[in-house]
Amino acid sequence: KLLDESKKEVNKYWKSRGHNHPPVNYIPFEHYLRYYVKDDCVSRGVKTINRDVYLATDDPIIVKEEIATLIKVNGTRDGTLLVDGCYSLKFHFHPTQSNSTAE
Repeated sequence: KLLDESKKEVNKYWKSRGHNHPPVNYIPFEHYLRYYVKDDCVSRGVKTINRDVYLATDDPIIVKEEIATLIKVNGTRDGTLLVDGCYSLKFHFHPTQSNSTAE
């Protein structure tokens, strides 16, 4: 049942992006970052908001690759991801998975 439900959401996501057939069978990690917006820094009167993000996934290799790619483009020297010029995100994976951080 879960696979059928998730497949519908994945297809819906890719269709909203103009794809009739999904290029991959999951929603890219970057999609979830849309919740982190610069307005939060403005409304709080701060330059950046630091957050630790703990991840549990059935595919840590792919998620780590996506995060590494995002960090190359919008990262900082300490390995965090700067989102919308506001949120500084440090990623941590489930401790039983190899390499417990995204660094």
